Amino acid sequence: PTGTNFTSGSTVTLTATPTAGYVFTGWTGDLVSTNNPADLVMTTNRTITANFLPIYQLNLSGSSGGSVASLPYGSSFVSGSALTLTATSSTGFAFVGWTGDFTGAANPASITLTSNMTIAANFKPLRTVTINTYGAGQVIPNGGSFPEGKIVTLEARPSPGNTLWFWFGSASGSASNFTFTVSSNITIGAYFVPLYNFTLSNSLGGTVSALGNGVTLANDVTNSLRGYSSIALTATPSAGYSFQAWTGTLTNTNAIATISLNANTSVRAIFTAISSGQAARAQVPAAIPLSISVEGNLLRLDWTDDGSRSLRLLESGDFQNWLLITTSAPPYFLSTNRPNKQFYRLEAADTASGSAK
Repeated sequence: PTGTNFTSGSTVTLTATPTAGYVFTGWTGDLVSTNNPADLVMTTNRTITANFLPIYQLNLSGSSGGSVASLPYGSSFVSGSALTLTATSSTGFAFVGWTGDFTGAANPASITLTSNMTIAANFKPLRTVTINTYGAGQVIPNGGSFPEGKIVTLEARPSPGNTLWFWFGSASGSASNFTFTVSSNITIGAYFVPLYNFTLSNSLGGTVSALGNGVTLANDVTNSLRGYSSIALTATPSAGYSFQAWTGTLTNTNAIATISLNANTSVRAIFTAISSGQAARAQVPAAIPLSISVEGNLLRLDWTDDGSRSLRLLESGDFQNWLLITTSAPPYFLSTNRPNKQFYRLEAADTASGSAK
């Protein structure tokens, strides 16, 4: 029966009718039930509430390369419903994340429906990254399949006593980490080389400098450097000294020299004092102004050459120990294996007349 007043013991049938877009969820108050209709025996005054909740729509879509489904399955759910979304990629593709009214990369993903929601599952083609290593070391991760657009960071891990020289292939640089965005199938290589010790020193009478791996190397200190590096050496004599030679791993008489670091290396610059007996003496005609100076174990000769003169050099009757380092124009340099010879005789000849002075 309808109404609000009933005799004790009367049976009353209650019916809840939701409006469009809502659903009946149950009775509360003096009647707790989800039956609809529900029968009630009146034995006392009662207060009862019919409860309704809105119905929300879930619109799911998947991009090319996969599919998506919800659990429980459906498209209409009562507000507050807990759902599990699962994205399934096709062969050669990978799930990369959710967009729309829900974002993230968890798969499966849990959501609670509190409004109408539109959610898309996104998929990208898989691309292959191949890693090659040379020398003693490894790269992490060591390649694999990654979806297009993924940002990947490779870490070069040299074995003890080694270092990364450079990345090659589709990578470049020499930093330990290389980061890139996957866009196609690529091959990347890492080249590892040994670390070698380099020690530089010098005797009294000058200074030395070395440049290796792009930095100035400390003197009298063991420097740990990348193998196969090229090291530029410079020996600078102090006043009253001359550079004699490099000793150790490098045997060279050039003050400016280069050495390749192929093993542990020790190099020392030797300087010698210039004796007073090494002063040069010259007798030259006034027509050919000539200056002579001592540079280490070399004699430097400078003069004004108008193209009609040549220079002949004599050493006290024996010139066999001298070597003229010929150039196209002054100055000329002379090298000898007898640096302590005290006197030299220089004779200038006029090529036009053949006369000698």
